[in-house]
Amino acid sequence: MATLAAASPALAMAGLIGLAILSRAACGVLMAGLPAARPDGMGRYASGAAWQRVIAGGAVAIGAAFGLGLPVVPLLIVQGALVAGLALVARAKIGGQTGDVLGTAQQLAEIGGWLVLAAALR
Repeated sequence: MATLAAASPALAMAGLIGLAILSRAACGVLMAGLPAARPDGMGRYASGAAWQRVIAGGAVAIGAAFGLGLPVVPLLIVQGALVAGLALVARAKIGGQTGDVLGTAQQLAEIGGWLVLAAALR
C-alpha cells in the first residue's frame, strides 16, 4: 500500500474507499448463495439474503468503484474468482457459509483488489 500511495496517491485513496465497499459486497453474494453450514451457528442469521438486495448493493458498490476511477472489470474478475473458489471450498468442506467464511470472503476480496491496483501501476 505504501508503494501504491507513493506512486499514485489518488489511486491509493480511491482503493481505500472502493475496495472497502466492493469487498463487503462479496459477503452478500455468499449470504445469498450458500446455506448456513450449521443450524445453530450465527451464519444461519445471514443465510438466505434476498438476491434483490444483493444485486442492489452490488450495483451501488460497482457504481462507487467506477466513480472513484478504479479498474472495475479486473477487480470484479479477480475478486469474483477468489470468492467463488472460497464458496466451492466452504460448500465442499462444511456444507455452506459461517460468519468466518463471510469474513474470509471479505478479506480475500480486499487483498485481491489491492493486488489488482498494484498491477495497474505497471
